[in-house]
Amino acid sequence: SMGAEARSAVPRQPEPVGPAVFECMWRLALVKLFLGVLGLGRAIRAIRAITHRRGTGGAADWSIVERAAKTATATASFFPGRAMCLEQSLTLWWCLRNRGIDARLRFGVQPRPFAAHCWVEYGGSPVLENGDRLRQFVPMNEVAP
Repeated sequence: SMGAEARSAVPRQPEPVGPAVFECMWRLALVKLFLGVLGLGRAIRAIRAITHRRGTGGAADWSIVERAAKTATATASFFPGRAMCLEQSLTLWWCLRNRGIDARLRFGVQPRPFAAHCWVEYGGSPVLENGDRLRQFVPMNEVAP
């Protein structure tokens, strides 16, 4: 049988971790800049291009996804200026994609009274969203895989 020394010599893969507040802060700042300069469509394409080389499709533990969402939400709450669902979702989507996590950016509209909402899904489930609230929105075609 393998002794304790031999087992500890086997290199372990580092555990994937969620983003720190500082990472969310600078990504959120860049998201706001991208939206202001490029507009929504080109901002999405830019983030997709930046993270494409990392690859996506990796499976992640839900706890990492939820921790990332909580960090992004907390960061947005004390970010200078307002960070609405669009900025928060783009930031979270970018953080997850940067880790190779296959997250989806989703948009929905509520016809009357008109309202729009943006959220992130992982594994087909919305991340840190109120299901009752999301049912008010008609999901648009998936925009950003």
